[in-house]
Amino acid sequence: MKNAVRILLAPDSFKGSLSASRICESGTKILQQQLPDASILATPMADGGEGTLDALLAGSEGEKIQLRVSGPMGNRLRAHYARMADGETAVIEMAQASGLPLVVKSKRNPSIACSHGTGELIADALDKGARRIIVGIGGSASNDGGCGALHALGVKFLDADGQEFHPNGKTLHKIQAIDNRQLHAGVAESEFVLACDVNNPLLGEQGATQVYAGQKGADSKMLESLEKGMQHYAEKVAQFCKQDNSQQAGTGAGGGLAFGLLNFCNARLHNGFDLIAQASGLLHHIEKNKPDLIISGEGELDEQSLNGKLVGRIAALAKSQKIPLLVLSGNIALSQEQMASAGISSARSIVSGPMPVSRAVKNAEPLLCDCLQDIGRWLAAWHG
Repeated sequence: MKNAVRILLAPDSFKGSLSASRICESGTKILQQQLPDASILATPMADGGEGTLDALLAGSEGEKIQLRVSGPMGNRLRAHYARMADGETAVIEMAQASGLPLVVKSKRNPSIACSHGTGELIADALDKGARRIIVGIGGSASNDGGCGALHALGVKFLDADGQEFHPNGKTLHKIQAIDNRQLHAGVAESEFVLACDVNNPLLGEQGATQVYAGQKGADSKMLESLEKGMQHYAEKVAQFCKQDNSQQAGTGAGGGLAFGLLNFCNARLHNGFDLIAQASGLLHHIEKNKPDLIISGEGELDEQSLNGKLVGRIAALAKSQKIPLLVLSGNIALSQEQMASAGISSARSIVSGPMPVSRAVKNAEPLLCDCLQDIGRWLAAWHG
């Protein structure tokens, strides 16, 4: 690198501790101090989960709308969505209202967690005239098949006595009838795009419950109950909508929110990384501008990272363009061989030494900054 070094920052968020935007801000400032002549381009990324809102806002003009909504455990909280400059498009991030990081670990319980707040964000966007709704589905605390969000949009769920109730994971089995006559009028006039990074169906061994509910606090007994409830719910939806797409890839995203919106909002699934990469201009930056180095990152670098997740997708792009890729992470669980094969030139943990996970999460920003300082000094010495 003889001339001014060109660095592209394209990180995912460190879930629950550092946003991709914050990583980009810190990285740009620190690297520019160490390499004053460098050309540093920062593009915060996401793949449908936490950070989707900021990533899409960074790629275009728009504004954040703040709203008080129901959190995953029923508590009221402040959440945001984005209204884009065209006035027609709104970006809803499920993690803002129904995300797992919103619930302290000791209280996580997918049998009672709910997606209602996400539906409230969608309803407000529709009320304000949005007719293209992008929903980033990921990082959810719920396992309710999207019933909470649908209820917020006007869908009624009735029990055996014909009484309306608000289902959650634990009570899906009580659904006997569905009434969508009061579904928000804006839904029929709108295009719904679901941005997600998983291909799991709603049901089965690879479904929403069996793969993800354990991460949300379910034990083996709860998993069995939740799966039975989800099966019952899927049957009732199939009867009502005259179609069964419970085995369609992606319907298990967001604790089944994708399934609910697919059936009642005529939504379509879209790979979250592809959507954000296009909006942010990432592909252009990599393929046309050819940076000398790409720096990406996420909370944990493991085998899931390479299976369609953001870092894995960036690694594939870097490999195809023969651009070195450095990945920063809290924990690295891949071998050198796995990383090299995927297109990751090097990976570095931001954790400076042995410490509890809670401490590392709490101090993620200073740990990241220290790590970036070291990287900047190394690049300055190499470039010099």
